[in-house]
Amino acid sequence: MKSKEVVIAFYEAMKARDYKTMASLYTINAVFSDPVFPSLSGFEAGKMWEMLLKSAKDMSVEYKVLDHGKESARVRWTALYTFSKTGRKVRNEVVSTFEILDGQIMTQRDRFNFGAWSRQALGFLPWLLGFTGITRKKVQESAERSLNDFIRGKN
Repeated sequence: MKSKEVVIAFYEAMKARDYKTMASLYTINAVFSDPVFPSLSGFEAGKMWEMLLKSAKDMSVEYKVLDHGKESARVRWTALYTFSKTGRKVRNEVVSTFEILDGQIMTQRDRFNFGAWSRQALGFLPWLLGFTGITRKKVQESAERSLNDFIRGKN
C-alpha cells in the first residue's frame, strides 16, 4: 500500500471502530507519540486505540489527508466524543504525521492543543493547573496506568 492508502485505511478503520485493523497497520517496532501518550510501541499504540475506541462509545471521526509522499503522510483529523473519566464532551483537533515503510506505519506523531483538550475533558481547574505542567504529567501518568491495566486485562 502507498502512504495515502495506509492513512486512509487507518482512519476509515478508526471511523468503523475497527481497532484490529488499526493495530495491524503498525510495524512491530513502530513508535507512537502524542501529548497524552508521549512514547508507545506499535503494540501499545494498537492497544491504546482498542482501549479508547471501547471506552468512547459515542466517538465520531472526520479526517483529511493534507499531504503525502512515498513514505510519509500528514493528516488533520477531528474526534468528537465523551471523555469516559469525566463524562465531558470533547472536540479534539489533531494533526498526525506518519512515516510509512512497506505499507505499514513506522512512526506516528499526533499533535494537538493539550490545554484546549484538558479544559474540555477535565474542566477549568485542571486546565488552569495545566500551565504549570502538573496536569499534563498527571494525565500522562494516569493514561499510562490505564493502558497498562488494559493490556494486563485489569480494566
